[in-house]
Amino acid sequence: MGILIVLIIVAIVCLIGAVFLRIAAKLVDSLDVPFGEAYATVFIAALVSWVVGMMLGYIFRAMPAGRILSIPINLLVQAGVFAWRLSITFGKALLISLVMIVLWIVVWFIAGLLGIGIGRIIF
Repeated sequence: MGILIVLIIVAIVCLIGAVFLRIAAKLVDSLDVPFGEAYATVFIAALVSWVVGMMLGYIFRAMPAGRILSIPINLLVQAGVFAWRLSITFGKALLISLVMIVLWIVVWFIAGLLGIGIGRIIF
């Protein structure tokens, strides 16, 4: 049952991420990304970031700053996947990644103001 919940959460997060990718690509480069391509790109970026995060976690497990170091590294990995999948420059892909982070922060901030926690959504 636990793995099913994780898969559902990953699917929902990738759906939201695909919408954010489409918005960010439109804002940064006036690029119209089809939803299916956006979903696949976000899913691949999440998968690659997870693998890189696991490797970094193994490498930096003794360092308290290891988690902080993984944030910019994963940002660069995500931008690299966006550049590859969307056939854009790395700089534009990095801007798209940063815009997506801002969108996530805004959504979590609004959810916090409304008192909507992840626990309330799941249970």
